[in-house]
Amino acid sequence: MPVAETFKCGRLLVAQGINSRIADDLGFSKFIVNALNRHVSCDWGEMDEEDKQENDYALDKYLRLFSAYELNDQEKSVAVQVVRDIQEEIKALVEKENPEAVQQLG
Repeated sequence: MPVAETFKCGRLLVAQGINSRIADDLGFSKFIVNALNRHVSCDWGEMDEEDKQENDYALDKYLRLFSAYELNDQEKSVAVQVVRDIQEEIKALVEKENPEAVQQLG
């Protein structure tokens, strides 16, 4: 179900591992779409309260935003992070266990 965007999405970059799993796993693909919908509607997911407040502050100041979402399925537990850069051009999807993938995407 589409949700109202609170801010522009910009360009989406996806880490290779996540992209491969999206291509192979419909359930995971739905999880990713849901995570992105949550992110653009300011649901920061599995972040602590202080990080959520930082995101709320950063939102209209065009600062970096972070959110994290977890999927626990029968095969594998995975956590993804969504990052919006300060130019609001890039939204990166990376596995939480591989945050250096954000630098590799740029």
